[in-house]
Amino acid sequence: MIFITDEGQLLLMNGKGRIPPGGRLMVILALLITCAVIGAGCTSQETSAKDAAKSGDEVRVMYSSTFDDGTIYIPDTNWTFVIGSEPSNPVEQAVIGMKPGDERTINTTGEQVYGPHRPELVQEVARTGLFANQSIKVGDIMRARSGNRSAWVQVVGINDTTLVVDENNPLAGKPINLTFKVTLIKILPK
Repeated sequence: MIFITDEGQLLLMNGKGRIPPGGRLMVILALLITCAVIGAGCTSQETSAKDAAKSGDEVRVMYSSTFDDGTIYIPDTNWTFVIGSEPSNPVEQAVIGMKPGDERTINTTGEQVYGPHRPELVQEVARTGLFANQSIKVGDIMRARSGNRSAWVQVVGINDTTLVVDENNPLAGKPINLTFKVTLIKILPK
């Protein structure tokens, strides 16, 4: 990010603090090259309706979500998907009609985004192999594999011989309000 201070100084930040002086030259050169490319007409600033995302397009978005109180639920995350693969997902549907660079804010609930809580995704598994000697507690989230399938699961129950794991998103089935900020990065070529 680039900021101009009240004193007129150029301040460059990289998300973790100031960019060191040696790195500043690289950032300034990158900005100058970008401006030259745009100014020379090597990229098009014009967009048309055909450039808008539509059902069936594979797109890449950057999104984040927060709760009503501003607490971050999902920090900035890239997501690539085909529009229409989850037609009931309001975040996916919001991308329709967007053009690269467009940003939208969607107010929704955990249940609308992640669906209802599905009891069949809660399973009891033997505490063997990798799980036998690990210190595991209720609430832990871990990657579980079964054959060629893997999923993130949350431990919801535990005893000496078994674990009860839940593959549902923790907000599935909950009427908790969420605000998603979605930016369309790119419509991928077919």
